[in-house]
Amino acid sequence: IAGLFRPFLWEAQSVIQGIPAIENAILLVLSILSVFKIFQRKKKIHIPYFTYSLIFYVIFLAVLMALASPNLGSLARYKVGFLPFFVYLTLIFGLPDKLKELIGRYS
Repeated sequence: IAGLFRPFLWEAQSVIQGIPAIENAILLVLSILSVFKIFQRKKKIHIPYFTYSLIFYVIFLAVLMALASPNLGSLARYKVGFLPFFVYLTLIFGLPDKLKELIGRYS
């Protein structure tokens, strides 16, 4: 949890710390929505092997970076290695289908 979502909103003591805290709060909400949406589906969804490898990569790096970073500042900098993949996964599984269609129409 610390590797993915820290600093939390209540840990921010300045505006500079508040920006990543807001970003992490949005990621936390998207992650919770993704988990609920996956378990709420009636039919079984097909997840490609590439997605499994991304999930493993994000979890592996989040755990290792949280253990290796001495403070929150370095953890926020180290997250750059896996944060785009984590955002990609949360958006794939968490966005509503109508919003995905709207994005696909304009991209």
